[in-house]
Amino acid sequence: MSKHDPRRAAPAAHAARRLFLRGGTGVVVGAALPAWAAPAAVPAPGDAPPVYPTRLPAAVSMDYGLSYGMISGSGRLTWQPPLAGRYQMQLVGRALGLQLIEWTSEGGVDAAGLAPWRFTEKRLGRDPQVAEFRREAGRIHYPARPERDVPLPRGTQDRLSWLVQLPAILRADPALQRPGRRIALFVSGARGDADRWEFEVRDAADGLLHVRRLPPPSAEVQGEAWLAPGEDLLPVRVRLAKDGDVLEMRRRG
Repeated sequence: MSKHDPRRAAPAAHAARRLFLRGGTGVVVGAALPAWAAPAAVPAPGDAPPVYPTRLPAAVSMDYGLSYGMISGSGRLTWQPPLAGRYQMQLVGRALGLQLIEWTSEGGVDAAGLAPWRFTEKRLGRDPQVAEFRREAGRIHYPARPERDVPLPRGTQDRLSWLVQLPAILRADPALQRPGRRIALFVSGARGDADRWEFEVRDAADGLLHVRRLPPPSAEVQGEAWLAPGEDLLPVRVRLAKDGDVLEMRRRG
């Protein structure tokens, strides 16, 4: 039998998949980019985030190394600016020869920047989860959890699109890049979880712009990103944490 015979690889892949499905660390990897769900925080009247001007980046595909505890793998982030009024964005994460996650954000552009229509989260061994941004009705709808539907403020992003929306805001207004400045976004996942994310610009290091989510008492997911000025301020590093669990993505190449 050949050294690279696929019949040998298949049992290993199957065993790895069982690890993810029975509740091992790999399940968290699939869940943590980031899929932790919390009750949606309904924005109070007058408390919706401000609307910022934006300057969207050019099309790009970026490769990352991915780590979560003892698990390491790779990720690819693809961004396609609006064509015929529609943008597309995707993040795929792999480890142990398996595709753990596939996130897709698609939508349009309005005066507040990216305007997601649909966010889909696929994880290994789990049913796909979806958030529908119903702009005419002014609601975010979660088909799997309709009881969690929430209002849709202008400028709302999904758990993937904020990685482009935030750089687009900073590019449009360089004054916001100064340390101590803050940017607020309303961000929704695909599981009925939506909340106000407020980012603060921190002191830059290694020529990168460091932005970190301020942790309000109710925050479930903490996040920070390091943005590259020479690459349309797109993230070269992303760090997400919850209850001591840390997921990190670092740009390769």
